[in-house]
Amino acid sequence: MSNLIKKQILEKIKENKEDLLNSHLKYGGVYIAQIEEDDHTSYEVELNEGTISFSIKGEEGACLNCGHKEFSARQKTYMDVVVDGSNSWLRNKSEEATDADQPYGPYECLNCGEEYDDLENELHPQNVYDILHETLKEEGIGVYKKYSDFEDALFKSDE
Repeated sequence: MSNLIKKQILEKIKENKEDLLNSHLKYGGVYIAQIEEDDHTSYEVELNEGTISFSIKGEEGACLNCGHKEFSARQKTYMDVVVDGSNSWLRNKSEEATDADQPYGPYECLNCGEEYDDLENELHPQNVYDILHETLKEEGIGVYKKYSDFEDALFKSDE
């Protein structure tokens, strides 16, 4: 899962590897700032106060593999039907459903086929942050979770 996002992150890390490693060596890591926009969330990787290495977008409801926003799902629907005296189905009374339950998973991206159990939780922008954080750590770059800790490291390096 998350092939496209992870690939984009790895490309950004590769492009900025020297700066990221310098920040890691000088300050012990980088900080990931969360920026809320009207229609998406961006994550900026800060090297020091005011210097951004790169940013990546996390879009609510977008497939983590390809970015597409349409998924197949399952849904129970209820219809009025016609039956015989033995309660055996003969035909639908009309083509329209009279009621329907909420769609449920598994969900499948209509573009790439990536599967998700729960769209609301799995396609949340926070997952992009988690992938970014994990990938930076895998590449040997420390990541501060609290900005105050990052500020402390910046301040100590100036002493």
